[in-house]
Amino acid sequence: MKRKLATIAKSLSEEDIQELIRLKKTDDKRVVSLRKKRDKVAATLEKLDAEIAALTGGAAPAGRGRRRGAKPGPKPGSKKPGPKPGMKKRGRRVNFTAAVRDILSKADQPLRAAEVVERLPEAGIKVKDATEMKKRVSVILASQKNSFEQVERGKYQLKAGGEA
Repeated sequence: MKRKLATIAKSLSEEDIQELIRLKKTDDKRVVSLRKKRDKVAATLEKLDAEIAALTGGAAPAGRGRRRGAKPGPKPGSKKPGPKPGMKKRGRRVNFTAAVRDILSKADQPLRAAEVVERLPEAGIKVKDATEMKKRVSVILASQKNSFEQVERGKYQLKAGGEA
């Protein structure tokens, strides 16, 4: 680090060094000025807190770090609101892997990933992009060897005892 500074100092001209010193002094003056301003504002705030305490008959609120607005979370004693009258509760989301497992358990023969994707809507899974779903199903079938077994290339069935 010292070598770098020495190299840089050698490459700077006297004018450059004087300019850097002038900028540093300007910044130092600005910092001192801002600190004085902050101290004045803090003193004013303390006076206001004292006035508030005198008017309310209690201690003044804490200066810094106080929070504004409502606290996060439910209000004490409030219950979680249920559905409005006449409104249906939303159904639970179907576990994707469980849906694939269910499809293969109902199939009478081993299926390809594309065939599983065709049957996903029956299991409660919405299919927007069949190509992406096929990739997803393929990954599940190939990676979960404890639940699914590959019978032949690209065809899978539920493993015996893999229903759980």
